[in-house]
Amino acid sequence: MALEPPAFKLNGQAEIRSELDAQIDLLAAMFDDAGLSALRRRLPSHPAVTRYDALVALRDSSVSPDTEHGLIKEVAWALMDRSTWAANPIVRPFWETSVPDEPQRVQVLARIRHPEQFDDVMLELYVWGRFRAENFAASLYEVEGQPDIRIAHSDGEVWTEVKRIHLGSAPGRARAVIAKSNSQIKTVSPGRAGILYVFIETELAAAAFDDAIPGDVAPFLAEVRRSLRSKDDKHVGQVIVAWDDVMAIGQSPDPTMYVVRRRAHVVSHAHAVSQSMFTNDQLTLGQSFLTWMSYTAAVRSERMNAIVSDGLVISELFRERNAWSGGIRAIHARGVLDRPDGWQETPIGDMKVVLVTRRVDLARNPHVTLLIGSRGPDGALTLADGYRLRGSEAELEAMKSEPAIAFGELLRRFGLSVRVGAQQGVFIRLATAASPQPIEVGVEASVPYCVSSFVRLGPGHWEASWVFAIDDGRYRAAVGA
Repeated sequence: MALEPPAFKLNGQAEIRSELDAQIDLLAAMFDDAGLSALRRRLPSHPAVTRYDALVALRDSSVSPDTEHGLIKEVAWALMDRSTWAANPIVRPFWETSVPDEPQRVQVLARIRHPEQFDDVMLELYVWGRFRAENFAASLYEVEGQPDIRIAHSDGEVWTEVKRIHLGSAPGRARAVIAKSNSQIKTVSPGRAGILYVFIETELAAAAFDDAIPGDVAPFLAEVRRSLRSKDDKHVGQVIVAWDDVMAIGQSPDPTMYVVRRRAHVVSHAHAVSQSMFTNDQLTLGQSFLTWMSYTAAVRSERMNAIVSDGLVISELFRERNAWSGGIRAIHARGVLDRPDGWQETPIGDMKVVLVTRRVDLARNPHVTLLIGSRGPDGALTLADGYRLRGSEAELEAMKSEPAIAFGELLRRFGLSVRVGAQQGVFIRLATAASPQPIEVGVEASVPYCVSSFVRLGPGHWEASWVFAIDDGRYRAAVGA
């Protein structure tokens, strides 16, 4: 997949810190309040105060592989949010220049001081500016109970409502948002359908590998489609479903390229009260942000801790083994889990060994990513290891949806003989004993290798399952070739 030229580009940490300065200046200008000290005294939990402090902390802290992802997310989000309406945060007078219409400016200034309205106003300003960047004659319309933006057209006005669906909301929230927007548009435009721009907040914890709809966005998009196939809410003629995703290409210690994209998918109502004045393509308001990250040797040597989230543990072992230029980043692993091509769980006692595969074409060389983990009695998935496997088109297609084939190919190419007690081979499914046993690898000491196994120990019982060893030198040479 080819990436479109980015709208915004920051070449390294110095430019990222300059952008953080700009975002800090923007917040101070919005409230005419240096350091947001007055707002902080009055409303210490205001989202602007929280964001200001987070931006200052990011600017003043050192960046490491463990913190870079969060840094990129915050910088990209805020840069895209401000880009369409506040490109120059140091311009003065700030508000008169940024929002020239006085009545709308007064309303915006009043609303941003309310904590529950701040994020919504920021999204409205972004969409208003984004429409104008695409040469729509858009103006803000800050009237309670009515749509947020009015677009002048040769055939009449088109009204747009802007909504945000917050992180953690159920997919059904999309239908409620459509229903409310329908009422607001109908109030000012009873004979003509309008537009709803709805932004889906996501964690950006998983990498995107293509233009597929992310797993955390797809349920909301499905609800929008279902709603717009019905004969209800016909004053919402088109819904622009927008979200952000992130690509990470490369791995420390090599420079890593991050691309954060603001994507949009337009859905039309099958029974709208009027024909749309705009095509879906005209309303696909996408943008992208690109930056590079690299580190000194001292930073690269830092220990990597496990990443624990709801139902998933990306283990310290996984991260340490993949801390090289051809390794699998945590964000890549999440991307594979988000939209796998193949998934296999093999019971062994009270646990399951989990193999997950996905074909990845967004790379220098197409490959299949194989993740290896375990699921315990509590249901949580722990990732222990991961590999990239190249091959012909036929081999990639065979491996991508059959994890057992991919695992077998891994052992065929790079497996070493292992011994546990009396058992020996390139793979030992389960070995048990009354006390711990050594796992021996039949290779010279000078050959670098890694051993993988799930070991459990209890009173009078020891077991090692899914035991294998990989010739690390041969594997890295094959991946890096």
